[in-house]
Amino acid sequence: METLRNVVILILVLAFLAVAVMYGTRQCSPPQEVIELPLDLADIIPETWEPQDSALPLVDIDGDGEREWLLIYRYDSPREGRGPIGGVIYDAQVNLSPHAPGQRIPYRSAFLVPYSLLPDTRAGKGQGYLADTRVDEPVSVDTNGDGDADELIIAGYGRDPAITRLSIFRWQGLDQGYSVQHFQGSGGIVPVDSNEDGVLEEIIVLERMYERSQFCRQQTQVREGNGRYSAGSPSLVFCYGTPDHPFYPEGVVLAFLLSSRQQRMAEVSRPDGEPGLLTVSGRREIQAQGLHEVRSIRVLQFTYPGVAISSSEGLVEVDEQLLGAESVEIWTEVATSDGGSRTDCWEVLSTSSERVHEDTAWRINGLCTR
Repeated sequence: METLRNVVILILVLAFLAVAVMYGTRQCSPPQEVIELPLDLADIIPETWEPQDSALPLVDIDGDGEREWLLIYRYDSPREGRGPIGGVIYDAQVNLSPHAPGQRIPYRSAFLVPYSLLPDTRAGKGQGYLADTRVDEPVSVDTNGDGDADELIIAGYGRDPAITRLSIFRWQGLDQGYSVQHFQGSGGIVPVDSNEDGVLEEIIVLERMYERSQFCRQQTQVREGNGRYSAGSPSLVFCYGTPDHPFYPEGVVLAFLLSSRQQRMAEVSRPDGEPGLLTVSGRREIQAQGLHEVRSIRVLQFTYPGVAISSSEGLVEVDEQLLGAESVEIWTEVATSDGGSRTDCWEVLSTSSERVHEDTAWRINGLCTR
C-alpha cells in the first residue's frame, strides 16, 4: 500500500516538473515577430507613372464599408516634373469574377480593380486631369446625411498659389466606376461651403482674359438638388482682387463699377482737393446721373484703345492739384435689371501730381459727350 502511494506521489512530482519546464521554456522564448503585409503597388502600376505620395490615402465613397487606396501620380514627362497629375482608386474586390466585373462567383476571390478618376477618356470624363503642380488632401463628404461619404473632392493647383482645378467624384457602380464634375479656372477657383458641412453650395470659377489689367471672366456654379452644378451668368472682375487704384484706365473704370454702393457714395463725397478714382468733374456728373446709388453693377464687356490720345489743349487743370494731359474713351456693357444690357462710354483722363512720391493716375472725368 505504501509502495502504491509512493508511486502516485512520484507521478505527481514528475507532472509538476514537466509543467514547470514547459512554462519556463515558453516564458524564455523570444516573442514572435509581427509580419506586415504591405500593399505594394510598385509592381503593378505603369512604369510611366510617378507616385506623388509615400503613403496612399484611404477613401471609401462606394458604400461597401471597405477602404480603397487612392494613388496620386504624375504622368507625361513625370521625371521633369512638368507632366500633369492624375489619380486612380484601387478597390479590393471579393466574391467577384476578375474576368467579368459585377458577376458574383461562389468562392472568395480577392483582387485589385483600378478605377480611373482623371485622366480618363470614357464618356463624361475626358475633361483633363487633377492638377499641374500638386493636390490637396482629398476630402470625403456625406451629402445626404446617412453617415456614409458619397462624394470625393480633390482640389488641384497650377503654377499660381491658387486652386485652378476642382474635381468632384461619385460612385456609379462596378461597371461604370466613378463619375466626375470637373471645373477649371486659369485665374483660380473659390469653393464656397457656407454651412461648413463639406458640401460645396457654390464654386466660383475665374478664367483669365490675359490682358493688361488682369481681368478675369467670373462664373458661379450653383449646386442643384440633384448634386449637379449649373452655371450662372458670367461677369468681369479682377483676377486677384480689386486694386486700390489700377494703373490702366479700363482698370479704373472696372474698380469704380465693382465698388459697393457705400464705396461709391464715399467716392463722390470726397473733398475737391482729395484725389480718388474720379476727378472733381467726374464726381459731379456721377452724382447727376445717380450712378453712385446703384446697389451693384455686373460688367459684361469692355472695349478700350491700346494707346492714349494727347489732349489738344495740352495740360488741363481738372482740380486744385491734378493735371490731365491724355484722355481715352472706355466702353462698357453692363447688365440691366430687366435681363438686358446697357452700353456706356466713359471719359478717363491721365492725371499727375506735383508731389515727388506720387505716380501718374487715370481718373474718370465723367461720361462721354457726343
